[in-house]
Amino acid sequence: MAGQYGPQGFMLLLPHTPLEGAAHVCRRLQGMLEDTPPVGAPALSRLMSCFGIAGYGPEARSSRRLLRQAEEQLEQARTARLEDD
Repeated sequence: MAGQYGPQGFMLLLPHTPLEGAAHVCRRLQGMLEDTPPVGAPALSRLMSCFGIAGYGPEARSSRRLLRQAEEQLEQARTARLEDD
């Protein structure tokens, strides 16, 4: 299931998917998003995508904790990408 999360974010819910599988989905999606220029964008436009992956388990027993964990992972991914560029 996919949906909008905040003004610039989207959320993917992947039930019954191990973290390794979710990471694989995110890498594939990242490749597709970053390798395809946005429609109508100037030739030099570049899209950067970052993902925060969280799993429902003992450390995230509520939806609030799960979202907080995903947001923390997303912020780490953003920071790492910005440092790499």
